[in-house]
Amino acid sequence: MTECFEDRLAALRRRFLDRATTESTALEGIASDLEAGAKRAQAQQEIRRIAHGLAGAGGTFGFARISICAGELEAFVSDVPDSPDLADACRALIAEIRSTA
Repeated sequence: MTECFEDRLAALRRRFLDRATTESTALEGIASDLEAGAKRAQAQQEIRRIAHGLAGAGGTFGFARISICAGELEAFVSDVPDSPDLADACRALIAEIRSTA
């Protein structure tokens, strides 16, 4: 019974990391678009959506650092949405995901 649970948990953790990797690719594109002068409101909304999802799920699946970094990004984009450092803040989460995956 325990082995089955552990296998399922491992599969869920792998799916989360796959999702996080996909989201990091999306964040990299958003960061590049921001630096190129893309519409900030749309980018901010997408960053907030991605960060919120990763912040909540990261801790659930045992990826506390991803959860913390995602929560920090979500707070940053909410508190200082027009910051010129928003692309760099996205890249901090991207780096955390890539170092974990």
